[in-house]
Amino acid sequence: DHAGFDTYSSMYRAKVVFHVKEAIVVTQPFHLPRSVFIARSLGINAYGIPAEQHPYRLRNDIRELFANVKALFSVIFHLKPKYLGDVIPITGDSSPSI
Repeated sequence: DHAGFDTYSSMYRAKVVFHVKEAIVVTQPFHLPRSVFIARSLGINAYGIPAEQHPYRLRNDIRELFANVKALFSVIFHLKPKYLGDVIPITGDSSPSI
């Protein structure tokens, strides 16, 4: 997503711009709970799968603490991302078209 500058914006755009109703979120384990929380708070039926675990630094944990507060604030106050763009629905049932 070229305009998903943070997780909230990406999930918001997934819902509003791309009309996503269900999603599987794949990301680092420390980031996964916040991603799924935001998606579900916006009405996306989301499930998470952790990406390969790499050793992360303490600063990632500290960053995640602040990111969680920011995400909660965004969800509570229904903030809109800076950039939305035209609606581009993602449709289909993921079946092969052949």
